[in-house]
Amino acid sequence: MKCAATIFDLAAFARGISAAWFWPKASVVKVKDPYPPGGVIPNQQPDDHLIPMLTASNESARLNRIAALLTGLSVISGVAGNLASRWST
Repeated sequence: MKCAATIFDLAAFARGISAAWFWPKASVVKVKDPYPPGGVIPNQQPDDHLIPMLTASNESARLNRIAALLTGLSVISGVAGNLASRWST
């Protein structure tokens, strides 16, 4: 059981590190400027500037979801490792 505890602990560590890699990425998603460097596009709609913000928001939510899932899996793996460690003694 010591081997299983070590495997669960290593899995928890790896998932925790992976989650830590995704959290900052979710908070710094860049919004693309909808306007060209020269000014406004002739056929542009009044709300076209919202599309890049919504796209960036969706990308941030996707990265945040991945980080939260990895964090949850890390906690579950850590608990399993602790239980396996206690069961083996």
